[in-house]
Order: sequence, then structure tokens, then C-alpha cells
Amino acid sequence: ERVVLLGAARDILRQLRTTDDWSATKVAISSRTDEPAWAAELLDKFRVDDMVLGSCFDAREITKESKSSHFRRLKEKYACDYEDMMFFDNEYGNCREISQLGVTVGFSPEGV
Repeated sequence: ERVVLLGAARDILRQLRTTDDWSATKVAISSRTDEPAWAAELLDKFRVDDMVLGSCFDAREITKESKSSHFRRLKEKYACDYEDMMFFDNEYGNCREISQLGVTVGFSPEGV
């Protein structure tokens, strides 16, 4: 099965990493998967211009645990309130779970 970046993810990450307007913004990836090693490998294989995709993220939460667990750790690591976070996902259940924490959520069924 072919694996691709959805929607405008590549363009958005490029902007977040190369535009001064976003220089103070922390960017994290959260993936609930049974194959965390495979997901991490993909982050090292995809490219965003001359950057490896994995280098576009300040933090990686790629585990079998719930999205809520991922966000709790991100909140602690960056001393950031849930209300100051944003989350985009193509799975409605994940959006519902994270919105209950107070995070601003964007349901993006076609990708970011």
C-alpha cells in the first residue's frame, strides 16, 4: 500500500519551519499506532523541500497510547495550556477525544 502525505501537510510544515512569523510556534506530531517504529521510519523518509519530515516537529508522540496521553505529555513538556493548542486529524473520534481536553480541533477528513 502506498503511503502519502495528505492534503497541504507538506506546504503547511514548510511554512511553519521557514517563516519568521511562526518561529516561536512548537509543532508536534501525535500518532496512535501499533507500529511506532514504522511510523518513525516514515518520518525519516518523507521530505519537505530539503528537510527530512521528522525534523519539522519539535516533539513526537508516536505510541500505542491514546491521543489524550500524548497531549498530556505535550502540555507538561511545553508548559502550554490545552486552550493554546491546535489539533488536526482525519479521524472524527480522535477529534472528539482531544476537543474534550479544551484543545481547538480541526476535523480534516481529506487531510490537513
